[in-house]
Amino acid sequence: GSVEPHYFAGITGAHKTLAIGCLSFDGVQANHAAALDPASGVLAIADNPVFDGIAEHLRRLSAGRRVLAFDHVLSGERVAAAELGPPLETALRLVPAVRDVYVRPTPRPADILHLRVPPPLGRDLYQADKALKNAHAAVRPGGAIVLEAECSGGVGPSAFLDLLRAAASYDDALREVRRRGYRLGDHKAVKLRDLTDPRRRGVHVALASANVDDDDARTAGMERFDDAPAAIAWAAQRVAADSRPPLCVRVEDAGVVIPRPAEA
Repeated sequence: GSVEPHYFAGITGAHKTLAIGCLSFDGVQANHAAALDPASGVLAIADNPVFDGIAEHLRRLSAGRRVLAFDHVLSGERVAAAELGPPLETALRLVPAVRDVYVRPTPRPADILHLRVPPPLGRDLYQADKALKNAHAAVRPGGAIVLEAECSGGVGPSAFLDLLRAAASYDDALREVRRRGYRLGDHKAVKLRDLTDPRRRGVHVALASANVDDDDARTAGMERFDDAPAAIAWAAQRVAADSRPPLCVRVEDAGVVIPRPAEA
């Protein structure tokens, strides 16, 4: 397994591959539905219902068997750390190395975050959205995010946009999911509404991509621009001026790198 940050399961690794890989479709969907819980999130382990569900499935899978995992943490092509042992214990022992490799501190919550998402995660908006999930805690309420991704595949799965089209607010999105039942991927749309809803975080999001339709971007709560400089200029106008210059943070490879304010 490769232990990395995961935007709602906390961390990836052999423990997750084993547990999710041996579940039925309904089992996977039930586990992922817990991603609607605010306690789920990137590098969140304690009280994370998605992580706890994976751990429980793994305990049942391992009962009466000797299961070993070889897990590593990669920094580029270099192995930064590796462990061998029971899958869950192995992954947890590697969490400090995961933080060293993937987390970058910022002096305080940013006024503007510029998230660059290269392929493969930048191939469509549905995948590039992982950068928003990784980085949302590093921008202040009412701040702005510029999501720069090629999105050569456009928006991605239609169900993602369908839920956003049916729900203009965070509360609407939750009600819609409860009305018709959770479907894989719904947590992405719900958490996106949590980020942009003025009654929640109220973060302004600009999408720098020439391959997404303007109407689709607005349905997702974003303003679309052909390039990053235009998107950054728009974001700067949305950030209210105060007595100090705005803090702007650019994150390269934002699909995997986690910016965190120093106090967090």
